[in-house]
Amino acid sequence: MSILDVFETGQHKQEKGHLRNLIMIAKADGKIDENQEALIQKMALRYNIEAKDVKALMDHPETFAINPPAAKEDRYKEMLEMVKMAYTDKIFEINEIALLEKFAIGIGFPTELSGEVVKSVCKHVADGIL
Repeated sequence: MSILDVFETGQHKQEKGHLRNLIMIAKADGKIDENQEALIQKMALRYNIEAKDVKALMDHPETFAINPPAAKEDRYKEMLEMVKMAYTDKIFEINEIALLEKFAIGIGFPTELSGEVVKSVCKHVADGIL
């Protein structure tokens, strides 16, 4: 093990925070379905998040912090992935929308625009545009 393995990079913390958001959205309706589980595992693999960390995130997502991306493009990418997670069952639940708006602010969208951003991305995902 190298010294670099001991310290998490800011990027990796951001990726864990994003996976945390995805998990919380998946859990918003009380259960994680197969499609949501598959998306969570796909994202964990993409971000090189170890199975033990995924389990910890699944068991207690609220104990992990949101680490907002610095780049505007990354904020939109994360928002799109969160909306797709909410829409895996082809229904946007009220509690999912509320979380999306909360997370929009958490990842750096201005409070006054968060509702519009979420509404716009949800519409585009539901219409198959994104």
